Amino acid sequence: MSHFEYLSVAFRLVLHNRATLRYLWLALVLIGQVPQAFGADAVCADFDKDSTATPTLLFDSAVLCMSEKEAQRGSRLMILGQMRALVDLTLFPPKDDPAKMIATKLYSRLYYQLGGSGPDEFITNSESFLELLDYISAWEPENLQDYEPDWEYESAPSHERYLLEVEKTKIFRIKQLMSFRRHLLEKKD
Repeated sequence: MSHFEYLSVAFRLVLHNRATLRYLWLALVLIGQVPQAFGADAVCADFDKDSTATPTLLFDSAVLCMSEKEAQRGSRLMILGQMRALVDLTLFPPKDDPAKMIATKLYSRLYYQLGGSGPDEFITNSESFLELLDYISAWEPENLQDYEPDWEYESAPSHERYLLEVEKTKIFRIKQLMSFRRHLLEKKD
């Protein structure tokens, strides 16, 4: 059994434990197994203009970027994945039990693994923080008729409804990040 197979088994066993999951991801990064853990679609690249990138692809790519020591790009992809996941979970009701399982796994990944903001230095540095806010503000998924979430769904929202939810989610996430930044800066003083 390879290192990755052992880690995959361990990952499944500790799925409910948030701290252990963080250590497991760190172990994957340290032994260089993150690229093998994902499909061929995961790349360390910006997907801000790709309206068909699903939360899963964005999260996989974020972790891959982090493993390649590209924290700023990884953080942006993670936050973009968070926003896309929130929108998809809100607007695409799963069609059946298998679809509900996929949506539940995404929800778990969002809240137990990749719900953060990235390295603190990235948030407290004024230049990188402003770049992040610009990145979030500029994200406008286009060509939604080609977009499919990771699960089968009952009905798709209208283009207008989707974009409205994107705007609400961007505002929500920006407020969270600004509050977190204030907290970090106060803690420094």
